[in-house]
Amino acid sequence: NKLAPASQPRNLLPATHLILTNLLHRNIMALINNSKSIEMEEKVFKKLQVVPNFPRPGLNFTDITPVLEDPVAFQLLVDAFVSHYKDRKITAVAGVESRGFIVAAPVALAMQVPFVPLRKPGKLAWGSVGVDFRIGSGIYSKGRLECREGALGSDDNVLIIDDMIASGSTLVGACQLVRKMGANVVECAAAVEIEGLGGRELVEDTSSCFVLLPNPVGCDSRG
Repeated sequence: NKLAPASQPRNLLPATHLILTNLLHRNIMALINNSKSIEMEEKVFKKLQVVPNFPRPGLNFTDITPVLEDPVAFQLLVDAFVSHYKDRKITAVAGVESRGFIVAAPVALAMQVPFVPLRKPGKLAWGSVGVDFRIGSGIYSKGRLECREGALGSDDNVLIIDDMIASGSTLVGACQLVRKMGANVVECAAAVEIEGLGGRELVEDTSSCFVLLPNPVGCDSRG
């Protein structure tokens, strides 16, 4: 005996049934996203530690180390980046040495795309491409990043990740390096930022910029 085809709910036309199904799906997804937001606040935001007057008076340093020390919070951090970029056709994730590696590598792994380290000078044993960039003023006014030759190409859409935006100079240099290799910069991203240094504005002059945890509220403050 042939199985009877599944019937639509009584008194509902197919189009109406589809609309209600889509509405139910959106409501379910909204509940899931809200649940994730609550979990992010409870297990990530509250782990952050704000250190006043560091690295200089008047600035607040947001330390993500406690998040990294908690596997659940760290996983939520990575998942949030992956969710934000899942539909952006990312083909590679570039991490800025050194703390940027901590965040960028697991994000690349979760997205199943190559992780490309952007290194400080002299760290690569063979063929490399590099750029020099300006870091503010004073004695430490120049920086340099290098990448393995051939690691990126014209077919790549690259997400650049650092742990933090401070002055923004390093991420600007990272953009220059990725573009020098012929690849497209999709966006620069960071877990947190130090406000008051103009870093995000500087980065946004060369690329769009996303900060996952801006202006943390309800986190631990260490005076």
